[in-house]
Amino acid sequence: MDRKPIGNTVMLKERPIQGQEVEGGIIIPDAFINEKEFYVVVKLGTGQLDKNGVMIPFQVDIDDVVIISKENPATTVNWEGVKVLIINQFEIIAKVNI
Repeated sequence: MDRKPIGNTVMLKERPIQGQEVEGGIIIPDAFINEKEFYVVVKLGTGQLDKNGVMIPFQVDIDDVVIISKENPATTVNWEGVKVLIINQFEIIAKVNI
């Protein structure tokens, strides 16, 4: 069964990460990693229209690594034996180039 989020939601799969240097020479310390959660975008929703009827573009693409807060309200589902989150794209804190 294929599942697709609707609206401006995205489906995320957890991506374990250690404190390390990422593209651009930025080092992500373990203390920051413990406060945030890293995920990979696996599916994008159908999109959302603004008040003028123009489609709001997604700020992430499939396979992007993203950071969300641990306190983030997300829906957890089991998809193909893997726990995934469905979350509003605007709840994503940042994209990380690893």
